Amino acid sequence: MNLARQGIAVDVDYVKAQYNSLSPQIRKDAKIILLPVAAQSGVVYGMNNKTGAVVPFQFARASGATFFDSDKNMQPIGANIPRIDYGNYSDDAKLLIEKTATNLISDSADFSRWGGSVLCTMDESTADGFENYWKIEKNVNSSSESITYNPGVTISGSAEYVLRIYVKKGSSDKIALGMYVEAGSGWGASPDSTARIISGSGSLSQAQGSMWTVSDLTDDGALVEITRNILPTDTGSVVIFIYPDTAASFDQGAYNFIASAQLEMNIRSTSYIPTSGSTATRSADLLAYTLPDDCEVYLKTTRQETTLQKQAGIWNLHEDLNNEGIIALAIL
Repeated sequence: MNLARQGIAVDVDYVKAQYNSLSPQIRKDAKIILLPVAAQSGVVYGMNNKTGAVVPFQFARASGATFFDSDKNMQPIGANIPRIDYGNYSDDAKLLIEKTATNLISDSADFSRWGGSVLCTMDESTADGFENYWKIEKNVNSSSESITYNPGVTISGSAEYVLRIYVKKGSSDKIALGMYVEAGSGWGASPDSTARIISGSGSLSQAQGSMWTVSDLTDDGALVEITRNILPTDTGSVVIFIYPDTAASFDQGAYNFIASAQLEMNIRSTSYIPTSGSTATRSADLLAYTLPDDCEVYLKTTRQETTLQKQAGIWNLHEDLNNEGIIALAIL
């Protein structure tokens, strides 16, 4: 790729490794190849597979966003700048293409503004080098000691909510957290909720409905995701509860650490959207390329590996993607 003429530095050995990871057939038949190796404001660079010439794909995003760099540290990035990411959805290098999303938590990083009765103080450590952890500590000898957040979003009909948050070992290597419906199904039934550890170490057990216990936490922390299905009969609002140690613990002084909370109306969490005093929305990533002829396209992302039949003209790639990252693309 002749990117030096564009003033863009790339790791040649890395580009070669990414290229050689493609199948021999793709390397033989592809006319244009796009790999997550080079981008700048408003453009992602692919290459002509026959000549090595740079091929620009048009990119836009009306807001800033976040991504994980190659050292797995979270970084902010400005509007219209593509994100070559190493932590969201997978550890692969990828070009993030996400739809519009809103963090319904108005204070995602300042837990002193949340409700509840626990003691809450900022810690010096950070989650993935981005925002500070906060220490949450049981103030009295009571199992109800928790930190809570009510986004004030009125439930209307069936919906899905997803919470993602960093949690870390404190005096206990356990922490309990979940989403409670104020009027209706409460914690919900077991099938109404799922949970997973996105990154880091820990194990999950379902305490009750959408209340989950994260155990075996370490000092390195873990990024946890919990989903909650809202039933048609539910009303009121979804309230987040987080209990140091466990929801059944009476251990006054027990503490854990939490950071960077996000609540979305979605089935799966997307990249982190920081907030301070109000909710915030990340605009959609828009990627486009003009196809000169009808063609077949090979597409490998964090969610799919497929071939597409595309007609000549403007191809809005984001319309074929749903909150995922492009690992490789070849126009055949």
